Amino acid sequence: MTEAIETRQSIRKFKSDDVSDEIIFQLLDMARKAPSAENAQPWEFIIIKDQKIKGEIIETLKAGIGDKELNKFVKDFLAPMVSEAVGFQVPVQALIKGAGYYPLLNAPVLIAVCMKDPTALFKSFKENYSKYRDIIFIWFVLSIGAAVENLILTAVPKGLATCWTSGFMFGEERVKKILEIPEGVRLLSIIALGYPEKNPFKTPRKPLEEIVYLDKYSKAHPALTSKSPSL
Repeated sequence: MTEAIETRQSIRKFKSDDVSDEIIFQLLDMARKAPSAENAQPWEFIIIKDQKIKGEIIETLKAGIGDKELNKFVKDFLAPMVSEAVGFQVPVQALIKGAGYYPLLNAPVLIAVCMKDPTALFKSFKENYSKYRDIIFIWFVLSIGAAVENLILTAVPKGLATCWTSGFMFGEERVKKILEIPEGVRLLSIIALGYPEKNPFKTPRKPLEEIVYLDKYSKAHPALTSKSPSL
């Protein structure tokens, strides 16, 4: 598993080779074995292979969303953040017009990751515990993240590549309609899955000394600040 973590990359260009249902089920079997808050197992998955459905999703995202607040959010926050992450200037307009659809263009398989809404799972939740809805929601999102991580890491030793996307969420309701996802179920991610056309450069990760503290957030870990050769 360490090797899978070290070598995994987000891939945006795939071969046209199909991925068998047997392999997809193996990935999803590992996903469902992830830990979840209160063992709620809030995940559900839709395997998407139909070209027409994939095309509808992509065209929906390409159309963009006519929302002035979203445009401002992309310009002021998302575009600078993405540009810094990838190391080059990403056009604002490209992000506004369906940020997140690019990895989906030629992937032979898409996996939609759905999450049951806590208020739909617990009958009296909405009426009596709405104050804590955000906390439970975070529990569920963390659980979904663990399931997706299991899936994408299991794909690596099988020679498969993935791209974990969520940019479509600006148009979540429209994509849900295409996939006939019912009320009370959120669409949290679409994973592009396939055999990689090529491996891109490895994106950098922050060193431990920038992200690890000892006992308190304000206290740097001395073993890291001294840059011990053993680390």
